[in-house]
Amino acid sequence: MKPVIKVIGGISPKHEHGVEYDQADLLILTKVYGQDLGGGPQSFDLHHGGAISKAIAEQNFHGAAGEHLILSFAGQDGARRYVAVVGLGKPEEVGKRRVCALFNYAFDLARLPEIQAKSLIFPIFPYRSTGAVLNLRATGAILRCLVAERAERGTLAPLEEIRVLCAPQARAHIESGMAVEHSLCSQCRIPKLR
Repeated sequence: MKPVIKVIGGISPKHEHGVEYDQADLLILTKVYGQDLGGGPQSFDLHHGGAISKAIAEQNFHGAAGEHLILSFAGQDGARRYVAVVGLGKPEEVGKRRVCALFNYAFDLARLPEIQAKSLIFPIFPYRSTGAVLNLRATGAILRCLVAERAERGTLAPLEEIRVLCAPQARAHIESGMAVEHSLCSQCRIPKLR
């Protein structure tokens, strides 16, 4: 089964960077090597009582590609929710292959026996470091392509919904990238996040 992808234009500094949308089973935050979390992820950290930055400090998490940490919280409805912080590596290393690997890695995390996420949220914050290397349309196209590939392989269950949280101005760009109907690679070789 192919999960539904929803693009939500809800990130705004006036609205705490979209923390009101933090209702998925798994929230994916990213960290670039050697940099702090940034304003958007820091808002989510505050929303979770500073537990994310505390875990980053305790585990000496730097943001190397493939490095991750997972935190567990009780949601408002009492259900278990998870936050994964995934390292992207150095800013100059972040490109199409790295973003494809990130999405793939997130889908693998969602399938972990202890998580089994039915819903996943990817915030894409404004002013991200990869702006010059990777645009929003490309990000949407990569996500759509990988979801289609993994759905064909049957490796997305139990995931039912993927939410992309972005700024209102970014929504149309991401959606136009997701409208790309062809595979981005002649042969899909899903890259590893390393």
